[in-house]
Amino acid sequence: MPKSLLLSAIAVSALAFAVSANAETAKPAATSGNYFEVGGAAARVSGENFGTVNFTLGKTLNRSVAVEVEGQVGVTSKDYNYGGYNVKLKVDYALAGYVVGTLPVGPNTDLLGRVGYMHAQVKASVGGASGTDAESGPAYGVGLRYFPKGGNAGVRFDITHFDLSHDLNGDLYQVSYIRRF
Repeated sequence: MPKSLLLSAIAVSALAFAVSANAETAKPAATSGNYFEVGGAAARVSGENFGTVNFTLGKTLNRSVAVEVEGQVGVTSKDYNYGGYNVKLKVDYALAGYVVGTLPVGPNTDLLGRVGYMHAQVKASVGGASGTDAESGPAYGVGLRYFPKGGNAGVRFDITHFDLSHDLNGDLYQVSYIRRF
């Protein structure tokens, strides 16, 4: 993932985080409810780096368990010279569902562990032709989220590993703005 894309995602998350933190008063931590996340990710797929934008919808079932649906949309591509042809490779999309375990490590900070199932598609283009490869498999990871002053806006950092096939496996390194509602 280009450094400028990762830095932009971090800057947008930090700005949204700061604006929301200043705009709201302290509230008790939510023990049930919904949340939405948006952020950027560096996707390392089979040894290559790609940039994606991630969107997550979640439902907190209790203080320790939540469920999430997450989508990734590719925003960068890689060019390869294969047999004299310029081939463009891109993460087209990824969709995943997770069960999330939450462990409070501070008044406004949670350690997260998640396990789920992911379906992803990559796209290769050469000249006017293109083709896709889609695979599905397990995904699991850890993360940390922080809500300043116990409010409804926060930031989340995740590392998620996925094993979709011998061709489509790797890791996601995500930074997201999170909003509880």
